[in-house]
This record gives sequence, structure tokens and C-alpha cells, in this order.
Amino acid sequence: MARLGIDANLTFGSGSSATAGTGIKDLTCEVSANEVAVESRGYDFKRYLAGQKDFPIDFEVEADAPCVATLREAFWAGSDIHVSFSDAGGQTVSGEFVVTKFGANSPIAGEETYSVSIRPSANASSSSQPSHSTTTGSGT
Repeated sequence: MARLGIDANLTFGSGSSATAGTGIKDLTCEVSANEVAVESRGYDFKRYLAGQKDFPIDFEVEADAPCVATLREAFWAGSDIHVSFSDAGGQTVSGEFVVTKFGANSPIAGEETYSVSIRPSANASSSSQPSHSTTTGSGT
């Protein structure tokens, strides 16, 4: 089981203004592709092509986490934020994202958290669209 901050990392911003995603809980990253049905005569079954990919990232974050201010600011300004996610398997996805949800959770007993959703930004240039890379270990 990968643990965020130990086996996996989520970073907001880039360069010297990057903020580590500490205090994040219940992180869900799901990469999927649209299914494009291909129907033609002579085949009994529909066939499919993979269409555009989607990479939603949803998570809960503690209210006092350092990244909260960055996420709140990006949400209210409607501005893009550079996000980088890497896991223990050596996969990294990074690019420009937009914060689409920033909701407060205030339980009667327990800690205050925010529920956050980020999605790839339509405003990103072709060079800052989400990209995927994989690094392999040394094999030792």
C-alpha cells in the first residue's frame, strides 16, 4: 500500500514556489480514456478505440496543511496550478490543472478538512498539458 509523502508525492506549483501536498488524505487518481465505438458491417461485435484521456484527482486535505492556501487561491481566482504526482512504481504525471471543487468539511467531532477536485486545464499550452513518464529502479 503506497503512502502519500512516503511512497507517493503530490506537489502543487513549481520551482521555488512548489508546495508539498502534506496533510492529504484519501487521494484518488484515476486515468481513463473515452471509449470510441467503431461499428462496421461484417463484424458481429462493436470494436473500440481509446479516445481522449481524463485524469481527475480528488482528495481530502487537512485544514491546516501548507498547500491549502495555494489550492484556495487557485480555486477562487480560477487560475491554473502546476501539479505533479508520482507513485512508488516510478510513474509521474505532471502538468497544469484547475481546481474545480474546494469544499469545507466541518464535523461536529473531528478535524476540519477540505474536499478538493482538480482536473487538467483547458487553458494549458501544449507544452504544459499533463504528461506521463515512467522511471525504473536499478533492479538491485
